[in-house]
Amino acid sequence: MVKAHYFYDPMCGWCYGATPLMEVVAAHPGIELHYHPGGMLDNRLLETGMRQHIIQSDQRIGQETGQVFGDRYLNRLQSAEPVVLDSYLPTRALLVAKDMGLDTFAMLKAIQSAHYQQGRNVNELETLLAIAVAMGAPSDSWLQQMARPDQALNSAISQSHSLMQTHQVGGFPTLMIEREHGRWKKLPLNQFYRRPADWQQYLTQALSA
Repeated sequence: MVKAHYFYDPMCGWCYGATPLMEVVAAHPGIELHYHPGGMLDNRLLETGMRQHIIQSDQRIGQETGQVFGDRYLNRLQSAEPVVLDSYLPTRALLVAKDMGLDTFAMLKAIQSAHYQQGRNVNELETLLAIAVAMGAPSDSWLQQMARPDQALNSAISQSHSLMQTHQVGGFPTLMIEREHGRWKKLPLNQFYRRPADWQQYLTQALSA
């Protein structure tokens, strides 16, 4: 079993773009996938200039990766409706999902879909609760876990930043695998957008190298 490390953020557009490739990684029987959240945005209210920047960036992401950004999401960015982006509450939800035995990647994908396709407020507890319950989490237990202190969340993000510095990770998404003698190797996700079959073949070769 090869350990792979995924540096990501639930509010990272390029991470959403890489979802089809990461789906291959998450399903691979020879990979033990570890998730390292970035804490990219802390409850940030988007101003007009940032909205336009995000829309332009998302257009490029869609063109390069084939991922679809839904009309409800785009309409929210273009409207006068307040839009808040927050990495921390969704990341907390992902940590709780892992602790409760839920599929971390499935939870991440559902959060990304709710945000980028359905235009839902994933910075709100009610939205994340609905996602967790749909995945089989008992609502009362999930809410209790979500109300716990920030120590685990802050520790996970701090550890991610430390690993990023150690292994010279410059941004999200980044996927690395552990090799012999503690060496980590970066895998080129950005070279395989729209090419999941080629990515599957490359991944198999990279794991056996």
